[in-house]
Amino acid sequence: MEAHNDKLNKTRNVTLTALFSALLVVVRMFHVPFRIPGLGGVPWLVILLITPAFLSSRLSSTRISFIGGLIASFLLDTPPGPFHLIKYISAGLTIDLLHYILKNRNTHYIKAVIGASSYAVSFTSLATLFILIGINMRVLKLGFPYVLALHVAFGALAGFISYLIVNIVEKAKFVNL
Repeated sequence: MEAHNDKLNKTRNVTLTALFSALLVVVRMFHVPFRIPGLGGVPWLVILLITPAFLSSRLSSTRISFIGGLIASFLLDTPPGPFHLIKYISAGLTIDLLHYILKNRNTHYIKAVIGASSYAVSFTSLATLFILIGINMRVLKLGFPYVLALHVAFGALAGFISYLIVNIVEKAKFVNL
């Protein structure tokens, strides 16, 4: 019986990984450019932030961000092109690390901090890479502190939204979290 449950759990994790990765790419495909730095990333960040609540394995956000970033890098013709992978993986790693450090607590403050931190790390890693290889990044002309502050604010918003989603699913008893 134990082996059967283990197999079901692995199947569930693989299925949810594929679902979240596909959802990440679909969200990115239907991206609406509002011309506000950081606003367009809120939907994909929400997906990465709710992932640890549904997947029982470690590094779940990193796995989703790697698969989704890989697909988005090569299939989508949207900025930053092949650098989607770096942006997504840095956010996924930060989410997983903070979930591990903060013992996977689900409060709106912690989710907001995790969202703000992961989005700030995502932006700064991409900006650093662009500066190092000499790519001119339009948002850096606006002012790094301003754009970073917007990413922190929108990351906190994504964290709060992910808290609400996980809380609603837990209360509705749709899935065992």
